[in-house]
Amino acid sequence: VHPEGSDVADVTWIGYVAPLSGPLEEPLRDIGLGVELAIDELGPQLGQQPLGAIFCDSADDLDGAMAHLAARDVPLVIGPLRSVNVVSLSPAAVASDTLLLSPSATSPAISDLGDADRVWRTSPSAAEEAIVMATLVGELEARVRAEQPVAPGDPVRVLALYDQEAALAFTSFEASLVLNGTLVSEDGSAFSSLAYAGGDPAPVVAAAQSHQPHVVVGFGGPPLANDVIPALEAAGMTPEYALSGAARAQALSVDLGDAATRLAGTTHAWRGPVWESFRDRFVAVMGHEPGIGWAANAYDATYLAAYLLAIGQSTSGAQLAARMARLVSGAAHDIGPGTTTDVLAALVAGDSVDVTGASGPLDFDLRVGEPGGYVDLWSLLPSSAA
Repeated sequence: VHPEGSDVADVTWIGYVAPLSGPLEEPLRDIGLGVELAIDELGPQLGQQPLGAIFCDSADDLDGAMAHLAARDVPLVIGPLRSVNVVSLSPAAVASDTLLLSPSATSPAISDLGDADRVWRTSPSAAEEAIVMATLVGELEARVRAEQPVAPGDPVRVLALYDQEAALAFTSFEASLVLNGTLVSEDGSAFSSLAYAGGDPAPVVAAAQSHQPHVVVGFGGPPLANDVIPALEAAGMTPEYALSGAARAQALSVDLGDAATRLAGTTHAWRGPVWESFRDRFVAVMGHEPGIGWAANAYDATYLAAYLLAIGQSTSGAQLAARMARLVSGAAHDIGPGTTTDVLAALVAGDSVDVTGASGPLDFDLRVGEPGGYVDLWSLLPSSAA
């Protein structure tokens, strides 16, 4: 639990469900630290009933983690982190009347869940990121033509990889990609795609050897950085790489050698003054910069949980969901340690507020339970990340 040693009777509990063990623990650790930072900041501002979080490990038993929280009558859970888990748990959230608030699930499928408003997210849909990825690939095509021996009439070839969670985002990407001056939906001769969920990268290597791509695009998680890039490089291929934000954290944490000079991608990001203030406080407390963009989203989700729980006595998932409408219009407030008293006073008085968080303006579309998004481009350099 956080804060450690909290007296159960004196704390309003929320849940946090994430991989707290196994291979994803380290890459995703900063998301949980975003929750902890928010709770520590909120403590002095919530008076006699501070907020606390029960951290549950979803690495091996997601259903068990959720059952544990349900048994504790926890009304709101930050998480799960993966889109596929959000989708699978939505019926249980409805049945237990629990509000799920994911900081990092981006699948477009979540926008259309029949979840009775029990599933929300502070992360925008990946459909927006996919369109920006198509633009990035166009820029990489120009780079390939400028730096590699591609004859003017020859095509630049692209191989796209995607996992189950990213399938719909990949579809949006494919529909908007212009390659060699033509939509790939009209001429896909230079475009190839392959579903890859991790494990043995041999099928990817075989597809790449057949297609000989100048650019490899990846929609998915850590296996793209852990397995695919090293395998392609070992096979003697040196394409440009473009990865979606889901693979970014792992790409930042592994040594990719020379491939790092050919690696770029997209991520949901917003770099306004609220983010900068959050980053500075995160560094001061945790000793390092937040290494994954979703830390800010988790921080914002924790503040939103405090706001929702403070509005009224009822803590049912249905009531918490209905209160979300109070957070998208009204007087403007930034999320952070200096504003909570004013925000809570307005909400308790029956007013609405319009909040901007560390992850950006939280302008929720109340029909689908998600905000709009800001997509940033990133690249890796031999000795640093940008």
